[in-house]
Amino acid sequence: MTADPGSQYNDEGGNIYVKATGTGNTGWSNLQAPQNYLTGLNSENDAVDSDHDILINTGMAKDDTDTVVIKLSAATTKRTDDTFAEGTGQGGFAATETLPISGTIHEWVISKLDGTTDVFYNNHATSGLSPTLPTDFVYKRRNRSWQTDSSANIINGTWDGDDFWLNVPLQVSTGAFPNTGTLITVGTPVGIKIIPNLNIFSAVTGTDIDLEGLLTSPDQADTAPSSSVFNLFAGQDTGAALWANAGNDNPKVLTNTSGQVRIRYTSTSGTYTAFLHGWKDRRDR
Repeated sequence: MTADPGSQYNDEGGNIYVKATGTGNTGWSNLQAPQNYLTGLNSENDAVDSDHDILINTGMAKDDTDTVVIKLSAATTKRTDDTFAEGTGQGGFAATETLPISGTIHEWVISKLDGTTDVFYNNHATSGLSPTLPTDFVYKRRNRSWQTDSSANIINGTWDGDDFWLNVPLQVSTGAFPNTGTLITVGTPVGIKIIPNLNIFSAVTGTDIDLEGLLTSPDQADTAPSSSVFNLFAGQDTGAALWANAGNDNPKVLTNTSGQVRIRYTSTSGTYTAFLHGWKDRRDR
């Protein structure tokens, strides 16, 4: 293959080659796919039945044992409201499982020993991150995780790489200001840790009051907010409620595997409302 130094290509087996030297068809180095490698495999709600059907585009990923590269060579549509059958346009869900009500489903690219690939889904509440794969499929890699609504329909949105944007933002939590660290559920997939795209509206009660708040990950220390440590802010002057997040109206923190983050204010004199716009999922990379 003729190319300039620095060029790169992927072969059918998932090997990655980089042109190190020369201008002809020599000087290529086989790097192999690195650990946790994943590229492409962008997913979208299929227009035919966006509540249940998902289109997965081409791409490749190292399986979750870091043994083989799973390559999806053709765009594949799967129906999550039907039991898995091989091929595009067929059912995609784990046998004996169904779409949950207001729950999480995981999307997997899967492969047989002979290299046959497909896409598969499971209900987290039933089989977590260890679903039973269809007959003869032995390798898997989680590609996405989706949420369902109260009618067991997939919540629609747009994937852009690792970022998911809801078509319609959701109110996910509201309450009085807690002045001790309080976990709130924010409507993101469970079983994995991801970064929710949240907007927090904070409103104080009373006048001439400035209050600070802090949104943190459960993995972080439960830290009391203060005038020097905060990422949420609410003030009120002559009865006109203000909201702000101190120049950052989307604090970025990591959830726990239960889809929760921690919120805390310097006082209980107010209320907050949290809106979810989407999330970032690094997909185990």
